[in-house]
Amino acid sequence: MKAKPLHNYKLLGTDIVLDVRKTYTFSHATNQPDWKEKGLIFIHERKDDPVGVLLERGEYLIVKN
Repeated sequence: MKAKPLHNYKLLGTDIVLDVRKTYTFSHATNQPDWKEKGLIFIHERKDDPVGVLLERGEYLIVKN
């Protein structure tokens, strides 16, 4: 499964940009407090990218492929 951001995002200090027209791989943000209750995920611009943009429920949609 992949996620689609509901807004365009740019991670400051990097060249990471998320576009609302694209879907991205994501990982659950298990290193964050209350990640499950808040629906926290890291969206990765590239599949092999270890850095992700932290989003919470309401800022993304889960998309089935």
